Amino acid sequence: MNRQSAYKSLPHEFNAKSIKAVSVPIHLPTALGDWIHMSVVENDQVPDPRDIAQILNAVKEHTVLIYNTDGLTGDLAKIPFSDLVKMNENEPVEIRIHSLCRFGDALFSQSCDCGPQLFAAMRTIMEQGAGIIFYLDQEGRNAGLTAKTAANHMEQVDGIDTSQTFQAMGLPCNDFRNYGVVIDALNLLGISKVSLMSNNPAKIMALTNAGIEVIPHPIHIAATADSLEYLTAKKDHMGHMLHAELGNGSGHAMVITMLRELLPRLRPEHMLELEKIVAAKPATLTTEPL
Repeated sequence: MNRQSAYKSLPHEFNAKSIKAVSVPIHLPTALGDWIHMSVVENDQVPDPRDIAQILNAVKEHTVLIYNTDGLTGDLAKIPFSDLVKMNENEPVEIRIHSLCRFGDALFSQSCDCGPQLFAAMRTIMEQGAGIIFYLDQEGRNAGLTAKTAANHMEQVDGIDTSQTFQAMGLPCNDFRNYGVVIDALNLLGISKVSLMSNNPAKIMALTNAGIEVIPHPIHIAATADSLEYLTAKKDHMGHMLHAELGNGSGHAMVITMLRELLPRLRPEHMLELEKIVAAKPATLTTEPL
């Protein structure tokens, strides 16, 4: 593989603080529509993509996932960054800033709302026909998987809520995430106004302080018996815009799995039925064709 071919050239006038390189964009077909995927490198030194040791030890890579229904084809590396995103003048671009959560995103954990939020955001963008998911390699509020697991242990064994676990472990703060890559990427894509699908005021503040106009778009996922205390702590102690009330969400992992199987076969007129399925009580869920 040619080193140069792995990356898309950044504009000469682009002045980034966090982004060091961007991969060539590719078409990524998913059960939730066809997307454009780019990996964004956050590092002081652009890595050689052939050097796996350098990548594993020195590189933080984030995903920029773009949905664009304008039918872009061919070599996306030759298309200007601003043309990769479908934008209407004066209208905000729908986005989701999502930090990696192995438990919720990949393992269908019932103890957090991360997986359902990601699924809901992808579905919302697909239905609207345009938008971006920023999938950040910031597991455990950027403290890492091991620290996150230790924090979960303290929640389960010692009853310490999620807003206090990191400090109880001796860490200097409760959240180590930063959103510089998102700010740089929005500037690179020519986006200055967004509708942000998030319940986290820190994300809104980070973008607003960078001069990006933000319209909040909260995502409400029904709490499960396992996630209620976690979501309540985020609402009461971390300022998240949540209802944090026990709802009909005890089967939401099953719902997500079912919807992933159904979506490729659904037509637009069936989207209203999806809302009914998501809101349904577990006892009323059905796998019969819509």
